Amino acid sequence: MSRSAEVNVCSRESRMWRVGTFRPIRSSPSSLHTERTTVLHHVRTNDSSSIRNLAQDGLKQAMEDDSSAKNTDHAGSSPSRTVDTAANSQGTLDPISSNSLATHILQSWLEFADETGTRTRALEEAIKAEGRGDFKTAKQIFEESLQLEKNGIHTPMIQLSLARIALAQDKIKDAREWVDKCLASNPALPSAMWLKGKFLIIIDGRISEGLQLLNQAANSNSVFKKQLVPELVAAISWMNSNPVANANKDAAIRLCNYVLAKQPNLKGGHILMAQLLRRSGRNDQALDVINTANKMFPETWQLYEEWGRCLLSTSPTLAIAKWEEIGKFDIPPQDKIRGWLICADYAQNKLRDFPMAVKYLQKSLIVCTDNVDALQRLAVLDSQLGNYQTALRGFSRLQKVSSTPVNQFNLGMCHLQLNNVEEGFKYLNLAVIKSPNQLLGMLTSSISQNVSRYKNEPKLLYEIFARANLLVEKLQFKEILTKIQLEEFYTKYVTILAQVGKYPEALQYLDTKIARPLSLVVSLLRGQVLAGLQQFTKAREQLLSTYSQVDPNTPRILYAIICRELAHSYLRDGKVGQARPFIENAWKEDPESAASWIDYGRVELLVGNVADALPYFEQVAGDRPQLYLGHYYCALSLLLGGKYERATQEVAIAEQTHYKEDALLEIIKNALLILSKQDVNKGTAGLVETKHPNIQIELDKLGTILKGNGDDKQKEDLVKKLFWNNLNLFVRTEE
Repeated sequence: MSRSAEVNVCSRESRMWRVGTFRPIRSSPSSLHTERTTVLHHVRTNDSSSIRNLAQDGLKQAMEDDSSAKNTDHAGSSPSRTVDTAANSQGTLDPISSNSLATHILQSWLEFADETGTRTRALEEAIKAEGRGDFKTAKQIFEESLQLEKNGIHTPMIQLSLARIALAQDKIKDAREWVDKCLASNPALPSAMWLKGKFLIIIDGRISEGLQLLNQAANSNSVFKKQLVPELVAAISWMNSNPVANANKDAAIRLCNYVLAKQPNLKGGHILMAQLLRRSGRNDQALDVINTANKMFPETWQLYEEWGRCLLSTSPTLAIAKWEEIGKFDIPPQDKIRGWLICADYAQNKLRDFPMAVKYLQKSLIVCTDNVDALQRLAVLDSQLGNYQTALRGFSRLQKVSSTPVNQFNLGMCHLQLNNVEEGFKYLNLAVIKSPNQLLGMLTSSISQNVSRYKNEPKLLYEIFARANLLVEKLQFKEILTKIQLEEFYTKYVTILAQVGKYPEALQYLDTKIARPLSLVVSLLRGQVLAGLQQFTKAREQLLSTYSQVDPNTPRILYAIICRELAHSYLRDGKVGQARPFIENAWKEDPESAASWIDYGRVELLVGNVADALPYFEQVAGDRPQLYLGHYYCALSLLLGGKYERATQEVAIAEQTHYKEDALLEIIKNALLILSKQDVNKGTAGLVETKHPNIQIELDKLGTILKGNGDDKQKEDLVKKLFWNNLNLFVRTEE
């Protein structure tokens, strides 16, 4: 009824899962809310000196936080982590909007604290709203205040606040307009010059003009003077890593040269320069920078990481050797591990040498047995290789070190791969309940891909879906998943219910859980379920309704399946003439499908053309030897054509490919024992013992005749007649 991929354990590389990668969560600007609230207390008391002192304290703390986060030029720092952070923020303007947001907010207070000791209640509320991230409210209040101000003392601060809000909402154009308005009336305002300069550098690549404004701001304000180099490094990092700024690589190199001229011993600056040169295709120049920097900063793992990347295109062996050296440095364990992890990444993703990747990951765990990144990568790699028992041990070990919803999710999926359904859902329930927005969609997507993996175990598959359904119902499924995810899960669930014969429950879910109007896929599925309930008239009406919704944009495979199901509904009634056009349409859209070949063979059988039907089935049996129906129909056609020996061979093959007992195949098998005279008594006993509700009366009568005395030829004719009289039954329409 449906084809899908196997369940995969949550992995770093998977497009759908992406929960194997642990990324730091950005702190929110609301962390400054306490400082701003304190400032507002003094605003109400008109204490201008207190405002200045508190603003300075908050500004100092914000700068310390920024400096700690950047780690650009302190002992033991990790400049390439700054680069990595920028790389992870593609599509945003971190150097402008986030890194110094705290500085700009508090600096605005500082610049105006000496000029006024009072603030309006409205501005108070706006700043509170901005602090808690309610930008819509803040913007509305600021704009209303701006109209009331009419170029008053607060106007520049309000304009800068509106610029910050626009930046927080990624509205770069609006932010620039507010900054320009502020500078038009206050050309010497440091905060405005600071933002304008960063716009010119990062967005426009106008390095000279931008630097001129930044230097003016720095010369006017000691805070910005201290911030100048760290902020320029952050800007370079963003320009280095963000696709939006790729055109400004040369500008970034010029800016980096400027920074290094001001601070030649800035380790992060040298690493950034090497990265910029390498990414611009100037490997030789990048290697020169690295060699120079290595003399200044020996045993710096970030330099060796970049060294290896520069060598990778010309000498992969030397590149790996450079990365391996990182593990020998006298540096903190967390940094030493970095070299082994880089080697593991290269071995796994580039060389596809998984044993080598495992070796490097194990080396990293020798350095630090509890390293979360290495433990997680090793467990994920084992799961990708199908070593689920080993992966389970790895995730269990990781669970002791870092018990996160993501790891619990992976543990649960490993247990499912090992058919430990109860244990698996113990972890999956914990994980999804703790983090429903992140993991519920991934659970339903992965569970809905179980169909092919558990094809031979439909009851186990049903148990998995039933447990997943209980969980999603408990978590108010509709509020968390999109309509598409919702439909995908319930569609797969209904498919499984149909596979295990629970057609009434399947129909109930279709009619109560999935929103109208039904998609083509769901409408088709409903027709199939109605057929399973033997409501054939309603099934055909549903399928015809589905067919009427087809348009030129309908995927051709889906169109072929709809046509095929309609053909089956007519074949079920023996209406070959009405079925044939749909079979031909399906063939045109999906000519390589085994189902198309089988349908043509079915039509020929139903009109009595056994010789014409057999080649279709032989084609399927040859091309798809594991497909049961190909061998089943070959056996039936060969029996009807009197070729009993070959028919017996096809029955034997069919028995090896099917996962459950088939009463119709048993009838064919026992009939062949009689017709070929191989073992008439065994065949007769087998026919008598076979139970099939549709022809039970005929089987009982035939058994009585076969056991009695009579002409053997007459008995053989009666056996053949059983098939010809019930051809619609033996030419089955279920897949």
